[in-house]
Amino acid sequence: GVISEFKLNLSDGEILPKEFNISGNYPNPFNSKTAFDINLVEDTFVKIRIYNIIGEEINVLHAGNMNRGSHNFVWNGKNQYHQNVPSGLYFLHITSDNFNFTTKMTLLK
Repeated sequence: GVISEFKLNLSDGEILPKEFNISGNYPNPFNSKTAFDINLVEDTFVKIRIYNIIGEEINVLHAGNMNRGSHNFVWNGKNQYHQNVPSGLYFLHITSDNFNFTTKMTLLK
């Protein structure tokens, strides 16, 4: 995973990330589901998509505004029609106004 620096916001005691980061998905390879964490330093619009090896969009896990702080997401190995996808290589693609992130995920059944 990604180790990030944190700062303490003394006004409310909440710990906020100093910089944007995303953990790699875990576990990877995965069988039925995989998870990842996103840490945001500001409120922003975020789109989280899953693509197959030939670049087809398989699922959109999130498309909307997100508050600063830590967020956890889980992909259950299903497409946008709630059908199980076959074993293989997939790409997690996360975009916002300020960042663009892609990582590989391996689904084994």
